[in-house]
Order: sequence, then structure tokens, then C-alpha cells
Amino acid sequence: MDRCPDCGGSGVLRTDAAGYRTCLACVGQGTLPRFDVAGFSSALAAAADQAAVLRRRSGLSAWSSGG
Repeated sequence: MDRCPDCGGSGVLRTDAAGYRTCLACVGQGTLPRFDVAGFSSALAAAADQAAVLRRRSGLSAWSSGG
């Protein structure tokens, strides 16, 4: 996990001389999660391929006839 760039990893932000609030970027955790974008894009591509196969099998009869 990466340290939050907004709060520097503390989880809180200073609002004025005596005020603090929770950092909304990291929700007070001090770190930002790292997501696996490559895994997501390959899963999305596989789902799109499967949808294309299903459309070809159905012949788009309901969509192309308007009903």
C-alpha cells in the first residue's frame, strides 16, 4: 500500500491552528490501496468476448425485429 499523498500517512488533516479532520482521500487510514488494473482489464475483455458470442448465437432476433 502507498502512503497517502494528502495527509502524508497520518490520516488527519489540519484545518486551522487548532483544528483537525479526517483525511477523506484515505478515510483516515493513512494509506491508499493499490488495485490490480491488469487483472481487471483482462476480466473485462473476457466478459465482452463472452457477450459477443452470446449475441452471435442468439442472432439478435429480439433486438433486430424491434420486439
